[in-house]
Amino acid sequence: MRTGKFVLVAFLFMFLASCAPASSQGGIVVTSAEVRLPGAAMPGMSMGNDANLAGYMVIQNTGSTDDSLIGAQADFAMAMLHETTIDANQVATMKEVSEIPVPAGQTVELKTGGYHVMFMNPTKELKVGDMVSITLKFKNAGTIMVQAKVVAASN
Repeated sequence: MRTGKFVLVAFLFMFLASCAPASSQGGIVVTSAEVRLPGAAMPGMSMGNDANLAGYMVIQNTGSTDDSLIGAQADFAMAMLHETTIDANQVATMKEVSEIPVPAGQTVELKTGGYHVMFMNPTKELKVGDMVSITLKFKNAGTIMVQAKVVAASN
């Protein structure tokens, strides 16, 4: 009788593991996703359709193979991968990048002053507290959809 229960539990575990959320696909785990409104937006405030937005998140590669974020899409704006760098004169510049490396066994944080997803030419107005879907494309892990909370920029 105990063997039967063990087999049933093992089967259920394998079934549930095969239904794992997309955020953990291919060893990639995405957490803390947010889209920041520009300027000093306060809770309840929104932005106009001419503003650019920045997306930040934490990407962990729990696998044994290096991967890279190679693209992003959203239904509310055009999405591009960007990196901000600061030169010796403390001048910040932002440029589009073709990929963001996510080495095996490491965590990469998309944050202010570094890698981020730039959302340009918004097609709808967002306000603090909204939830939006972002589709991330990885070189090896494939496509992962994440939910991001719209937050006010921290000045």
